[in-house]
Formats: sequence, C-alpha cells, structure tokens
Amino acid sequence: MLIVSASCKKTATDEQKPGVATLSALVDGSAWQSSPHGPYSAVGAVGIYNTSMNIQIQAFASDGSYIALNVVSQTAITANTVYTGESGLFQGQFKPDFMGSDVYSTMVEGASGTIRFTNISADKITGTFSFNGLKPLGGSVSVDNGSFEIDL
Repeated sequence: MLIVSASCKKTATDEQKPGVATLSALVDGSAWQSSPHGPYSAVGAVGIYNTSMNIQIQAFASDGSYIALNVVSQTAITANTVYTGESGLFQGQFKPDFMGSDVYSTMVEGASGTIRFTNISADKITGTFSFNGLKPLGGSVSVDNGSFEIDL
C-alpha cells in the first residue's frame, strides 16, 4: 500500500483538504526539501508504506534528488525509540539524481544512521533522522537534521 501527500482528510465541515507531507534535511550542509513539483513525483512529494513492522518513506526534491528512509523490525515500530543503521533496523539512502546510478546508503559497511519517530498514529507520522551514506566504490554524503511530517 502506498500513500502519498495527495491524500485527503475530512474536516469537521466535510471539506476535502490535501494532507501535509514534508521531509527536509541538510545534505552535506546544504538545505534539502521535498517538493510536490519534483520531476519524479507527479502525485506528491512524500510516499509512505506503513505496517506495524515496516515503515518506508520516499521523498523527492525539485532537482530530482531523492531520500529514502526504511525501518524494518521484527516487533511493532514505536514512537520515541531510536532505530539505528548499525542494528540493521534503519536504512537510509540518498540519490543526487533518482534516475542516476549514484547511491549513498547506510547499507554499505562503515555507514551509520538513526531515525526516531516522534508520533505514529492512524492520522500522522512525524520524526527525525540523520545518516552518513556511503557508496560501495567510495564516496560519502552526510544527511543531518532531517525531519518529516506526513498526514495519512
């Protein structure tokens, strides 16, 4: 199941309004922001796949760059728990160009990262993240001060 930022919630007056979906970070010290107008995000800026044991977040910027966050656990994912790349529960990925072959990932030996969900509910997921992504043949990217807010 893929839910994107174009999802709608009913208000008290039954009006349909688009949900909030944002993801931002510093990538090697430069501001990065998801965009609903990115070249590979015709519907929305942030997509999420959510089950009680797997949360995947994918976001595109207007320049075509891409950040993916994935938490896989054998138990329910809970708010206010830090999930780390070292434990294998958190996977972070940055691609300067979604269609390109450069991939900086926490899945490469020596890489690291953390994610913390501050809220997980039926209506919203929020949290913070950071990671140091590596390429298998060399090269690194630092993704710091990351945050996301996604209305479901």
